[in-house]
Amino acid sequence: MLEERSLQLVLANPVGSVMEKLHQSEMLDSFGLNGIYLAVGEAVADISALWKSKPDFPKDYNETRPCIET
Repeated sequence: MLEERSLQLVLANPVGSVMEKLHQSEMLDSFGLNGIYLAVGEAVADISALWKSKPDFPKDYNETRPCIET
């Protein structure tokens, strides 16, 4: 369903019990470790870099998007 909608599921800073349940349900086998990050900042940086590398990414995105402080 995620692929049909061009969505990617990402987990940031999952606690041990979440990882254990994913492993027990065999979701990690289909999901893999590509969408699991130890920190939110790491996830944001990686996904931002991926989006910006796409050919259809607007070149003036940084000028038009609202400023978000973290």
